[in-house]
Amino acid sequence: DSNEEQELYKTGDIVRYLPNGNLEYIDRIDQQVKLRGFRIELGEIESILSNHDAISSVVVNVYEENENKKLIAYVVPKYKHMMQWDFLYEYMKKHVPDYMIPAKFVVLEELPLTPNGKIDRRRLPKPIFSGDDQKFVEPITDLEKEIAMIWGEVLGYKKVSMKDNFFKSGGESLLATKFISLVRNKLKIELPLKIIFEVTTLEEFVLIVKQELELEQDKELMDLLKDLEDTDEMMSDKALSILINHQE
Repeated sequence: DSNEEQELYKTGDIVRYLPNGNLEYIDRIDQQVKLRGFRIELGEIESILSNHDAISSVVVNVYEENENKKLIAYVVPKYKHMMQWDFLYEYMKKHVPDYMIPAKFVVLEELPLTPNGKIDRRRLPKPIFSGDDQKFVEPITDLEKEIAMIWGEVLGYKKVSMKDNFFKSGGESLLATKFISLVRNKLKIELPLKIIFEVTTLEEFVLIVKQELELEQDKELMDLLKDLEDTDEMMSDKALSILINHQE
């Protein structure tokens, strides 16, 4: 009965009617992507961001550079003041796993649209990573250069600033684990994974690594001195024993 109220369920599927009245499944209309082994629904991320009171509209896209894919969220705020990236990052951490958190939030005055009024993803601006969006501080010391090289290798870009933030530059938990593992192997030191989550810049990370290396060197020196003391005691005992035997 066409006059009766009926409920429709939006499945996100593309289908077509067959002559016999049945529906034939064709495809999904959802923007689903695969990122580092995880299947991610871009629409789900957009929906969560849209629920925030400060956001007017949003679109999430995948940006790929040097075979490294990153989630980028383009947001139009309800208010004129620019929204801080950290603010949105903390908000998303409460709602989704790490691999679904955008690597960067780009604030726009409006989203680009096609003549039909749909979002034109091809016209979304290229995101800026690394030190391009702030004063660039070049690695100088050998240690800084060595760690910066690993940092850039893991994140997929060559220009690395000492002021870069790992997670704002496209990093996430899996990449953080890989980065710490490479630093451990390269420098032969024990380094807790939590450090990369606690520091805000590469500069701070290098400082902690430097301190760890100095502690390791101090420990090796103390062990060496202890070995020398033990050797001296053994030599003294042996010399005393020889002297006593000689007097007898």
